[in-house]
This record gives sequence, C-alpha cells and structure tokens, in this order.
Amino acid sequence: MADINDVADYLIVKMDEGGAPPSIHKLNKLLYYVQGWCLAVHDRPMFDARFQAWVHGPINTDVFDRFTAWDRCLYSIVAREDVREGFAFDALADVDRRLVDDVLESYGMYSGTDLQDMTRAEPAWIKARGKLPRAARCDVELDETLMRDYFRGRREQRA
Repeated sequence: MADINDVADYLIVKMDEGGAPPSIHKLNKLLYYVQGWCLAVHDRPMFDARFQAWVHGPINTDVFDRFTAWDRCLYSIVAREDVREGFAFDALADVDRRLVDDVLESYGMYSGTDLQDMTRAEPAWIKARGKLPRAARCDVELDETLMRDYFRGRREQRA
C-alpha cells in the first residue's frame, strides 16, 4: 500500500512538469479520485488515509496540514520545491503509478473549483454531510464502500 504523501508528491511533480502545479485544494480532490478509482479497479485502497466531507469537498487533513503549515491556505499552489526531499517515482508500484496517471489524465484539466463541484455531487460526500447546511463545518469521514461502489458504477457505464 502506498503512502498518501508519496502519491501527493507524485501528482505535484507530474503537474509541475506539465506547467500547471496544483493548489492544495485541487491536490486533495485528485487524491480523492485516486483513492476512489483504486477502490473500484483494484478492490483495495491506494493508501491508508481517509477524507473528510469539508465544505470545499473531500479533504485529507494530513495532506492539508502538511501544505498549510507555512501560512498558506487551501488555494495556495504547491510545486516541485514542496515535494519531500528524497521522493522518487519508484516509491509507487508500477500499477499504482499507472492508475494515478490515468486519474491525472481524466481529471487534471479541471480546476480545483470544478473538481470541488464534481466531488460534492457524489454519494460519499453527500452522505457524510447528511443534512448539514451547505457552509457548515464537517469532519465526518467519507465511506470508502460508497466510494468504491460509485466508481465501479462509473466504470461499468464506460464499458
């Protein structure tokens, strides 16, 4: 199983190389999609980390805290210089890198706000939020079974 920070660093490097480093906001949404698609395709999580149903869509608090520790906000850009020293692409297994690349190809062109809107329309986020007002704070974790089932359904629709 991969470490969420290795996946985050991989995404940052790939996006920075492409000339479009992500915001902390967008990075969290991409990590959510990596986890969801891994659950659906490989029937296992990519990493042992959960997402909370924040107002701005799914957020992993460890990744959020890692990148906001220097007086940065959710919308701050993270780039190659923010990657942990010693990170290497081979920190991820080949099968995991391929899945992350597929997610990046499918979702990387969207803005953080677009991804936020997409994730907030998906069952795991909706269920975790329950009947909370749209702007209410929420630290309820998203149900990975709902994530898996949702992305499996999307996969079957494509087939």
